[in-house]
Amino acid sequence: MSIEKILNLEKRRIIHNIILNNPGIHLREIVRKSKIPKSTLKYHLNYLEKQNLIVEKEDRGYNRYYVSNSVGNYEKKIIKFLRQPVTRKIMFVMYTYIISSEMDIVREVGKHQTTISYHLKKLKKEGIINIASSENGLIKLPKGYIMDRPSISNETLYQFNNRDDFYNMLIKYQNCFKDDEYQFAKLMIYWTKILKKDVKIPGKIRKYGSNSDSIADLIFEVLPHPYYG
Repeated sequence: MSIEKILNLEKRRIIHNIILNNPGIHLREIVRKSKIPKSTLKYHLNYLEKQNLIVEKEDRGYNRYYVSNSVGNYEKKIIKFLRQPVTRKIMFVMYTYIISSEMDIVREVGKHQTTISYHLKKLKKEGIINIASSENGLIKLPKGYIMDRPSISNETLYQFNNRDDFYNMLIKYQNCFKDDEYQFAKLMIYWTKILKKDVKIPGKIRKYGSNSDSIADLIFEVLPHPYYG
């Protein structure tokens, strides 16, 4: 059966469009957006899945839905972690600081070290982050850049596997996120534009030059923090 025929039914078309525009959305949110009763909705979701138009992924007790072949595996992983408050905070810190130690993240996120360690292992296992190598306080970054960071004995430093892909994904899906997820996406986009000098840089920031940690500290004063308050 063709896609046109499958989606000829208005309710199925509504459900399909909601999932297409909100990848990773869970059942309760689809009910809220579609205003379709849960029992009826589940019937149509099962039908669309059997027709290979959508896929369902279990995530910590939630059933999340994606339109088939519309979202890559990497994007699905990022979206999944963005939906989780602790990993979202961790990614905020790592993206802002570029290079982060476990204790950096503990301090900024405000969670116990065992909790942060657990989530870092998950992010590393899924290929979102990796361990950065430091030699004499110098850390090699992608594209040949080098960051000068005082080394602390036995500390492990983490970085995104690909910050550009992460940023491009935020651009692509910024309007799909809700509430604090949306605030996170908008702040990361604006923060990156500041680093790229695509927008006017406030005078307070400019005087810190390229010192990443100083700018990162300051950005929390200039822009609303997505997980404080």
